[in-house]
Amino acid sequence: MSENAGKQKISTRDTKVKIIVSNTAQETFVSVINKPHLAMNSHKILNHTLSTLFKQITEDGEILKKVYGMYGNLTPQFLWDTLKTDMRSTCPTNDVAEAMSASEHHEVYRLFIDYNMAPPGQAPVPAYHCFDTDALFGYVGFEMSKLAPRDWEFRKVLINMLREFSRGGIFTEDWKTFPEATMILRNEEKIVQITGVRPHERNCNELQNLNLTKYGWQN
Repeated sequence: MSENAGKQKISTRDTKVKIIVSNTAQETFVSVINKPHLAMNSHKILNHTLSTLFKQITEDGEILKKVYGMYGNLTPQFLWDTLKTDMRSTCPTNDVAEAMSASEHHEVYRLFIDYNMAPPGQAPVPAYHCFDTDALFGYVGFEMSKLAPRDWEFRKVLINMLREFSRGGIFTEDWKTFPEATMILRNEEKIVQITGVRPHERNCNELQNLNLTKYGWQN
């Protein structure tokens, strides 16, 4: 019997493992069987909710003013879900992705889903947790008549991107590893947008200065 018989074969990898680190812009938006439930539908409710929240986690007496300065152009629902997601997902995920990028064995690519569906006659749908997965698998549970051509184009972008990664390639040459570049997907004429800054970088910096990015969620 050969000396090597029964020994486990050890392989070496010369190329780095490619990893996509992603999240959606409104992860915490409530969606029940893909039917959005709007809980934050007035500034009165939003102010009360934010006041209650911040009493528990900060002593900054001007925190509401500062938050509205960062997110004041958004509707109450979008402000609530974007703020919570920045605090608990987007900003911590940026930090995790950058830490992972220091690995000599990996190539880390940052993806940010900021695609808000706009069904006719309805309020825009925030990019909730798993929205990209719902789109990838054909919008199961959605009312097909309310899907726009761009919604299907968004799905096509996701499919093509993942196909390229599964084959060891990159979806577009402009998408450099993080933190050099971030790919953002939006419901705009140009769905794929490449930027040299982190997702919501300015707000994340301000939230970090306010000590509000230490509440990253754990799965």
